[in-house]
Amino acid sequence: MSIKTITVFVDGGAASDARLAAACEMALKHDAHVVAVAFARQFDMGVYAMPGAEMAMDLSAIDTARGEAKELAKRAEAKMQAAGVSADARWASSIAAGLEETAARAARHSDIAIVGPAGGEGPAGEAAEAAFEGALFGSGRPVLMLPEGWSKPVGTKVMLCWDGSHVAARALQDAMPFIKAAGAVTVALVDPEPGVDGTGEEPGADIATVIARHGVAVEVKTIARAGASVAERLLSTAQEMGADLMVMGGYGHSRLREAIFSGVSRSVLEAPGVPVLVSH
Repeated sequence: MSIKTITVFVDGGAASDARLAAACEMALKHDAHVVAVAFARQFDMGVYAMPGAEMAMDLSAIDTARGEAKELAKRAEAKMQAAGVSADARWASSIAAGLEETAARAARHSDIAIVGPAGGEGPAGEAAEAAFEGALFGSGRPVLMLPEGWSKPVGTKVMLCWDGSHVAARALQDAMPFIKAAGAVTVALVDPEPGVDGTGEEPGADIATVIARHGVAVEVKTIARAGASVAERLLSTAQEMGADLMVMGGYGHSRLREAIFSGVSRSVLEAPGVPVLVSH
């Protein structure tokens, strides 16, 4: 796989600008095209479509939201042009399909989608969560989540969270452009049991051999939980080693609260300490 089309979701805030800058940097590195997508705020029209229901919503609010999204797209396009990347910007109304499906459809037509931390209050938080969930669970593409305010490069030092599962293997495949560009990767396993769940008699050795055949230097790191959660140990290890990309597989259904990566908590994905590439 190579990265040739990047979707990035924008909302006009400082974190949104950082995501756009990261997308442009990635595009220049991989000779890729960037598509910036600005959401209109979501309005639930279902209740107003019921027979006999009164139209209580001020429809001018919909036009205002669409106008804001169009302006966001215009500003994003100007920034991408200034960065010298191949790019275009679009705005998307969620009235017809819902925010998640809108995000899924946008991300589906790219090689990777860049989102911000999920959760938060108000329309911005709703849009951030919908962009993440829609892109991850509905697009079939990997998702790169950037921490709030991240301004450093992404993918110069990569840590792969490995548990021998099929989704971890999928995440590895999706992350190979970053791993090859970095030239090295650390394979991290938390309390692996030899011979169980696909980790092999020497946990991490088999997948390390597969990666090494791509000309990449591989280090296998076994981590003890030591009373902490798997998520806490993985994140602390990534930060200790100075990783700027953590790669993991995503589990669950179409809601964050139903579990990501065997118990990586919702709070981790709301405020990740390092960029996280997630595949489902």
